[in-house]
Amino acid sequence: MSKFFALITQQPTVSLLTIAVPVLLLLISQVDAQQSRRVRERSWSSTVSMVQRRHQPGELIFAEEFHTLDPNIWEHEITMAGKTNGEFQMYDDDPINSYVRNGILYIKPTTTATKFGEKFLEDGTVDFGTRCTDATGVGCQMRAKRGSGGDIISPIVSARMNTRSVFGFRYGHMEIRAKLPVGDWIWPAIWLMPQANRYGMWPQSGEIDIMESRGNRVLVTPAGEDIGCNQFGSTLHFGINRTTDMWRLAHFKRNDPAGFHSKFHNYGLIWTPDQFIFTLDDEIMGTITPPPGGFWEMGNFTGPKLWDNNKMSPFNQPFYIILNVAVGGDSGYFPENTKPPKPWKNGSPTAREDFWSSRSEWLPTWDAENSALQLDYIRIWAL
Repeated sequence: MSKFFALITQQPTVSLLTIAVPVLLLLISQVDAQQSRRVRERSWSSTVSMVQRRHQPGELIFAEEFHTLDPNIWEHEITMAGKTNGEFQMYDDDPINSYVRNGILYIKPTTTATKFGEKFLEDGTVDFGTRCTDATGVGCQMRAKRGSGGDIISPIVSARMNTRSVFGFRYGHMEIRAKLPVGDWIWPAIWLMPQANRYGMWPQSGEIDIMESRGNRVLVTPAGEDIGCNQFGSTLHFGINRTTDMWRLAHFKRNDPAGFHSKFHNYGLIWTPDQFIFTLDDEIMGTITPPPGGFWEMGNFTGPKLWDNNKMSPFNQPFYIILNVAVGGDSGYFPENTKPPKPWKNGSPTAREDFWSSRSEWLPTWDAENSALQLDYIRIWAL
């Protein structure tokens, strides 16, 4: 008899129950694990993000408390172009225009003359070179053309930043605590744009404006509506082309006699697979629930359908965050025939010069950091 066999035969007898109980417990634990996994899978949030494809309901997926202006989160856009709105600012990453202090992000417009001198506006050239972030190249360089049928250099420097490279999300609950700027013709915005333009260029792939406002203390339309710093709006943009943008069907406004520059407010968005809800200080401003035919039916569009059959198309794709402060522009956001009237006309080849020439009227309304968009935090939770 081998030593090994002898050792085995000398062991006490093990009952079937002694063997069966641990095996049964193991099987039960495996079944519980499978059931738990199935429950977790069933309870995944509809929210997705670049950071993690799936999230648990209520999970905090983005939290910017602005302890610093983190370049790993925020990319500054550097361009001369006033985009498609013909705005009067250039965007740069100068710390005079965007900075963090005491947990608050400030985005503050300043005059170009302060940086380069007034004569520069009439005969200078700005060339951002390799720093330029404008993919089209249009905004990388600007040369003053005053006196030759053109316009002056953009008379304002400001900041615009985004999370396009590092964070985007689809569906979620977003809250931004912010104080809006005061000052004539200042145009702050907190908004979302699609990361991939899945359905085509603007407005085919949509735009989500959480907050837009005008900084004028007094700005009254011919109809008597106060549209200055006492008002802000939240809007969806969607359409086949620029002329068919149906933003009026998805636009909400709120007025406060004290002005939205007087204190911080919470601007909110609840974006679900079925609807949008815009909120102010946790109170609902407006809800957009597309019909069964989605935003295509809502916009009463005809012709070949651009979007898929998801009722939230084109808003069924990840969007990224943009923060900026623009000034002026000829898109009509600052309408004609207001009181007081704006000092330029839409479409004028000298709109920037006309604006700058009236600086004695509007520049005194700019009030240092009170003319900055101030952000306390941005938080986004999974649904």
